[in-house]
Amino acid sequence: MKPLIEKNDAEKVVVVIMDKEHRPVERFVFEISQPTLLSISSDSLLSHVEQLLRAFILKISVCDAVLNNNPPGCSFSVLVHTREAATRSMEKVQVIKDFPWIVADEQEVHMKEPRLIPLKTMTSDIVKMQLYVEERAQKT
Repeated sequence: MKPLIEKNDAEKVVVVIMDKEHRPVERFVFEISQPTLLSISSDSLLSHVEQLLRAFILKISVCDAVLNNNPPGCSFSVLVHTREAATRSMEKVQVIKDFPWIVADEQEVHMKEPRLIPLKTMTSDIVKMQLYVEERAQKT
């Protein structure tokens, strides 16, 4: 994922919690954007973004109070939404070839009429990040 963030090719990262039938019950969405003229290629800027991402992930651990309980037997997957040209360029980079990327099933990507819960937003000179949860109305 690091090459995608460095080149501003990652639009969002989504952690999808799925029930036994592999239908999403929750989707934790991390939207990441940066000014078009800025590149997060230096280690110090990338380290700063990683620290911000950690703070956002910690926010997930305290959001149970606003979410309904998940059914037993849930699993998860991590989805990376990329810009259009990113897939073609990823295939050319050897580092990414060692880790096979696959297109997500449509069932994992969308939920019908989810409840939207904003969790955290942060804007700085180098990056804008937003975290929200989409929760399925009926989890059981």
